[in-house]
Amino acid sequence: MKSKISALLLFSFAFSLAGNFVYAQDGQTGEFSGEGTNVLRVEQEDKLWVPLDRADEVWAFMENKFVSDQSYIKSIDPEFSSYWYLEEFWDTYYDTPTFQVLGQHNGVRHRRRINHTNPEHNKSGRELMQIKINNVDNNPLNRGEFKFDIEPPQNSASRDDRHPMLHLVKPDHRQDFKGRLEALGIDPYSMKEVLTVHDMRSRIYITKKGQPFMSISFDRADARIWWATYNFVEIEPELNEITYTEGDAATREYMEKVLGQVVGEIRKEFPFIEQNLTPKYSKSYNALNEQLPFFPLLVKFNVHNWQGMMLVAIIFAALVGLAIYIPLRWYGVIQREQRVV
Repeated sequence: MKSKISALLLFSFAFSLAGNFVYAQDGQTGEFSGEGTNVLRVEQEDKLWVPLDRADEVWAFMENKFVSDQSYIKSIDPEFSSYWYLEEFWDTYYDTPTFQVLGQHNGVRHRRRINHTNPEHNKSGRELMQIKINNVDNNPLNRGEFKFDIEPPQNSASRDDRHPMLHLVKPDHRQDFKGRLEALGIDPYSMKEVLTVHDMRSRIYITKKGQPFMSISFDRADARIWWATYNFVEIEPELNEITYTEGDAATREYMEKVLGQVVGEIRKEFPFIEQNLTPKYSKSYNALNEQLPFFPLLVKFNVHNWQGMMLVAIIFAALVGLAIYIPLRWYGVIQREQRVV
């Protein structure tokens, strides 16, 4: 455990030297309150792969085990309580032409969300730009995250305003956002939209004394490019990043123990569920690329959306038409010349 904490402190110190490192403050950030910006959070999150044809069965078990029947979570900690929301997410991922973010197993995404259970919730309708970072320490479940507010400009007055990704970020936060990308060796101006993952998320929230402790997300996700479609289901048991980031060694150890118990309970009930820590962006890209081997070229030339597909189809149809018309035209000319002779 000491090695984990040491690695995390070293990582945090490096980012503080890079520029104005800020810790998340309780009541300012996190899933249960307003989010801060340019703040490194460390989130511990497992990822469990669920076969599509067993999804309904698995969710029914989870909803009963962790929410409807409170006896299980109370047996872990009498101060625990839980509830769940149905939420919908659209995560649009950005990358460089050489897919540097993908190669680093990181993620840069514009997140939009709607809370279908509680539309009046303060996070329903909220948008964020996020940078997700792997390898923050020697625990493979730990990822770092930076969040930035969204505020598109009223007019395109600057280079940033005209950029397909940067224009979304609130002007006051753009410099910090670009700085974080540059610290990863990424040129922000080279980045473009790659794909969008749509996610219907049934998320169980577990609180301790009414304060955020962990969540268990049951994600039915899909990504589509042209005719290629990728559907998958995964469970993400995650410790609340604010509580975990700010917690002392004893708090983190206890939280990790509870996370392990919850994951163990799910996998004991469903032995076919396997751990798969591959990020959603990487999963989706790899699956779509298998169906569309020319997917990187589509991204490069910005024709990987439906408008691009229609444009390519029109160009292809025009070329086929020319390929047919030109020989017929020449054949007609030759026929006329032969009749004249």
